[in-house]
Amino acid sequence: MPRSKKETTETKKTPETKKKEKVTKAVKTAVAVAAVEKAAEVEAEKVKKAVAKKAVKTVAKKVAEKAADKKTAEKKTATKKAAPAKKTAEKKTDTKKVVKTAAKVAVAKKVATAKKEAKEAARTSLILQFAGMNVTYDDLIQNAKNKYQFDMGGDVSGIKNIDLYVKPDEGKVYFVINKKIEGDYDL
Repeated sequence: MPRSKKETTETKKTPETKKKEKVTKAVKTAVAVAAVEKAAEVEAEKVKKAVAKKAVKTVAKKVAEKAADKKTAEKKTATKKAAPAKKTAEKKTDTKKVVKTAAKVAVAKKVATAKKEAKEAARTSLILQFAGMNVTYDDLIQNAKNKYQFDMGGDVSGIKNIDLYVKPDEGKVYFVINKKIEGDYDL
């Protein structure tokens, strides 16, 4: 009896084929996620640049307005008093320096804010689950800081970095603070 086209094209999927399809799907998903992350980075960079440009324009406009007010005041005083031309030239160069400095400060502030927002958007979490316990990353860090401050007599404000080594099989967390001070506590 002849088979129909539908029956001949359909084949049973072997476990290997299913695994390959799962792997292919996972790879495609990972590629899509990477593309989305890259697009987000590009957009974040565009936003940073746009914010920086806008900040520079705003600051330059405000400084220019202040400089214009100063110039009108200078003209009034110049007509009343015959001030030397040297002072006016010096004031103009000072105004330019102020504009540049103010623009740099504004750009630095906007870039710092944009970086902070980007960090907040990419926040991740870690939860260690072992032997019926749930321990978060924040808990591990806070416990290390507490051990350092209260048991070891250290100053928490001087901490620049903390390296954690979690050994659930031993029930211990080892830490190194500022790449010098070592300690441990029970998990």
